[in-house]
Amino acid sequence: MGHVTALRLFLILALAMVGSAVADAHDGSAHPPGLSEAAQLSNVSPASGTGTLAGWLHVLYGDAPPGWTPGGTSGYVLLDDQGEATELLVPEDVLRAAGGRRAVNGRHMSVVGQSLVRSPGMGGPMPLLGVQALQPTERQTLGALAEQRAVAGPQPWVTVLCRFADEPAVTPRTQAWFESLLLGSATAPGLDHYWRQLSYGNVNLTGSVVAGWYTLPQPRSYYVYGSPLQLDFQRAASDCTGVADADVYFPGFVGINLAFNDNLDCCAWGGSWTLTRDGQSRTYRMTWLPPWGYENQGPVAHEMGHGFGLPHSSGPYSATYDSGWDVMSGIWLDCPPYDPSYGCVGTHTISYHKDILGWIPAAQRYVAAAGTSQTIMIERLGQPTTSNYLMAKIPIAGSTTNFYTVEVRRFAGYDVNVPGEAVVIHKVDTTRSDRDAQVVDSDGNGDPNDAGAMWLPGETFLDSPNGISVSVVGQTATGFQVTVSSGAAPSYTMSVTVSGTGTVTSSPAGITCPAGTCAASFPAGTSVTLTPSGGTLSAWSGACSGSSGCTVSMTANQSVTATFAAQTFALTVSPAPSNGAVTGSGISCPGACSASVASGTSVGLTASPATGYQLGAWSGCQSVTGAVCTVQMTQARTVAVTFTPIAYTLQVSPAPSNGAVTGPGISCPGACSASVASGTSIGLTASAAAGYQLGAWSGCQSVAGALCTVQMTQARTVAVTFTPTIFYTLQVSAPTHGTITSPGIISCGTGTSGDCSQTVASGTSVGLTASPAAGYRVGAWSGCQSVSGTLCTVQMTQARTVTVTFNRIFYMLTVSPVPTQGSTGTTGDCVQSVASGTSVGLTASPAAGYRVGAWSGCQSVSGTLCTVQMTQARTVTVTFNRIFYTLTVSPAPTNGSITASGISCGTGTTGDCVQSVASGTSVGLTASPAAGYRVGAWSGCQSVSGTLCTVQMTQARTVSATFASMTASVYGAAYQSAPFTVAAGAAVTAPVAVTNTGSLYWGMLGYRLGYRWYQGPTQLSKDKSNTLPASVAPGASVTVLAQVVAPSTPGSYTIRWDMVQLGTTNTWFVSQGVPTGDFTVTVR
Repeated sequence: MGHVTALRLFLILALAMVGSAVADAHDGSAHPPGLSEAAQLSNVSPASGTGTLAGWLHVLYGDAPPGWTPGGTSGYVLLDDQGEATELLVPEDVLRAAGGRRAVNGRHMSVVGQSLVRSPGMGGPMPLLGVQALQPTERQTLGALAEQRAVAGPQPWVTVLCRFADEPAVTPRTQAWFESLLLGSATAPGLDHYWRQLSYGNVNLTGSVVAGWYTLPQPRSYYVYGSPLQLDFQRAASDCTGVADADVYFPGFVGINLAFNDNLDCCAWGGSWTLTRDGQSRTYRMTWLPPWGYENQGPVAHEMGHGFGLPHSSGPYSATYDSGWDVMSGIWLDCPPYDPSYGCVGTHTISYHKDILGWIPAAQRYVAAAGTSQTIMIERLGQPTTSNYLMAKIPIAGSTTNFYTVEVRRFAGYDVNVPGEAVVIHKVDTTRSDRDAQVVDSDGNGDPNDAGAMWLPGETFLDSPNGISVSVVGQTATGFQVTVSSGAAPSYTMSVTVSGTGTVTSSPAGITCPAGTCAASFPAGTSVTLTPSGGTLSAWSGACSGSSGCTVSMTANQSVTATFAAQTFALTVSPAPSNGAVTGSGISCPGACSASVASGTSVGLTASPATGYQLGAWSGCQSVTGAVCTVQMTQARTVAVTFTPIAYTLQVSPAPSNGAVTGPGISCPGACSASVASGTSIGLTASAAAGYQLGAWSGCQSVAGALCTVQMTQARTVAVTFTPTIFYTLQVSAPTHGTITSPGIISCGTGTSGDCSQTVASGTSVGLTASPAAGYRVGAWSGCQSVSGTLCTVQMTQARTVTVTFNRIFYMLTVSPVPTQGSTGTTGDCVQSVASGTSVGLTASPAAGYRVGAWSGCQSVSGTLCTVQMTQARTVTVTFNRIFYTLTVSPAPTNGSITASGISCGTGTTGDCVQSVASGTSVGLTASPAAGYRVGAWSGCQSVSGTLCTVQMTQARTVSATFASMTASVYGAAYQSAPFTVAAGAAVTAPVAVTNTGSLYWGMLGYRLGYRWYQGPTQLSKDKSNTLPASVAPGASVTVLAQVVAPSTPGSYTIRWDMVQLGTTNTWFVSQGVPTGDFTVTVR
């Protein structure tokens, strides 16, 4: 099946499946879904009294796939300022009173009407309002909608690709496919190219983009629902643009194509819609496209046409899609052929539509004034090549809303598939709700695409009640000549056909016809006299008869034929050809070599050479194509032809090796080609060289041993082979670390089949290739007649043994430059030769106080380890960086200061308590007490000598010092705990916070927290104590998790806490006048 035929079958099947799927989705309902459901007035009833709504009024058009009945619909939606949508039922009289559909589309309107209720079982997304009156408000049209203005210049559209939430994996076409369909301006059928051609360059889609695919927030049932199913335009528009809003600045576009990944309701939709996006409320040209809609270029162009404000057009019947003259009607009527990528491609739109969009210049639009009759030239509507009129407009009874349009359609550009080449007339009523323009079809047979709708020369359209006529006078290369009469007396067409050689002229003037058919219009009742000249008139026929004068009264369209006597000339073939023949009209030469031929006849003579001959040359012809000579019989003609013998080339190819071929003109090698007369029988003889024998002939008609016979009835090519009679053994010593191969002969070595020996015909030249394993190179060959790199060549004039060695490859590993501050104390061995393929790990060892900085030249690095793969020479570098640690004095001392290099911390200092110090540095910190204070205790030092604390910076260090008042008590402690309850005799942990209120430094080994049990004034236990968790400086606190054992008898007790200084004689702080910490404990 051809490609185009296969594509056509695919599209037919796909559209059939779409129609079936849509029908299934709507439960076989006979009513069309969508807006057309509201048009079924029998399905609604009044719900309440009259009310008024205000909002943006939008005209929407729904177009169904082929086979869906009815084929489509249109309707009206009002969007109020809150974004709520209401479907409007607008009677024809109300629409006419408001100025028609184009006057209200995209306008802010006040609507008076009555709410309607659908019949039981009928539902939809929008409430219904029966409209009684329409009135525009003072608000201006939003955004880029230009219903009342010409459409010109860049018209950027954004195409948003949206998937339903329950079908996120379904992506019918890629973003790139849409970009090619929509944005290609260089070639057909890209829509940018399409609109440029239709608008004569007035419109382009520059600035258009494709965004998506995006996944919608809801499943398909959220957007398409009701009974029968109906698309919720507002939900679909709001959510599909919403998911793309982050990527698209919508106010930068005039139109929005919403492409979905599954069917909608019945239809693809086009029109206008108001949206608020990116902070702006605007009215956009809008389409809603299911997959079957955008699989073909035509439906997308059709819906975008609705977006531009165009209605449907049609024939004068009930069908919407019956006209093949307009992309806004029968999209599918002009298919096949199909575009290989984009299926059905739209035709041009009609002149009425182009005119309302401002694409036809005033200078090329003829408007017939009342009471006038004018003959004009009308150029074809698609791809015009002249400045003639592109349309004629004929008002009916002076009306501005009712008129005829006249246009010419020819096979050009996107009009290549229109129904025919003719003048096409539409009757237009701009107040209709749809299908303003309807084809004038004279035969009324229901088909506006046949001869009844195509007006050709000699035919006249007549609207007698309105005094309008359109007569087609003649045809030009790219248009037609027509006479347009408006409000004047009717005229009729005189059509004259001339047969033979002669000319017919008319009086009154209008017809001068030298050949073919000519026509002119004359006022009704005119007597037209026709006069023959330039030849001998044989007879008149039609409206006249006989062979004398012809006068016709124009009471109707008239047709006359003038037949002129034929003139003849002699056609001669001379001399009569030899070795061939000539045949043609009355000629069969040799034999009948002359004939009498009518003047003006075009005669083809055919040359037929005899066997063994070929056509030589013609003479006396007007044109020659191969064996055919064509002569135009405008005078006597003499023709001649020659035939030449045929010679064919005999060739021996390829030239044989190890032998020779000889014969007439052949001695090969050497003379391997000869030219031989056709029909000759040639014998060629094969002679084998020493050590060889005859193999096989090819190209012979017969073979007898060494003799090949060919019949030269055509060019011949002969070949012969010679096979050796002696063979020798080729032996390859199996190598290690590589292979030796010769295709079809040897495959020997590591990883091969091990085929290291082969018998080879004497005299054969064998090339052996050495392939070293990774990390090896070819060393040395032996047993070769010649060597070139890895190739060893042996001549098999005797048995041969070949060997090869493979040598390991070594690369230099260099550490450079030699590192400092690391790897010190080495031998200085910084260069090493390493076998290819070895993985080497290098370890960096920084000197004390340094760390590894950065490696270079490694294949991988892990901490101090650099790994290199020795597949080539390598140079590795490493740096070592000095380590610094933070020295901190914390907390900042009160009643004194601590100083060192970079440190000045405490009372009366700069407050510099932190310093970064190089690793390994020894830092001395000096404590300076304020007046009346002395140094209490240091912490964080490696060594202390009086006021000097020394730290070694092998890590981050924190140092602190306390200063004690010289007048403060040496002993001092404060306790904080809480009463608690414990079981009798139980061991428990009691948290006690102890503060050093004296001037002594409590080392954790020299001081303990003691306790005693009391009941009333009686001490019940011996002194017991707990170690401190840390040393405590004067003024500091520590929490001790004291381990205590409760008295064995239940009751109320006091636990008395007391610090003790350990020594030869322990000193209890209470003995130094320091109060104890007494707390109540309940024992149960």
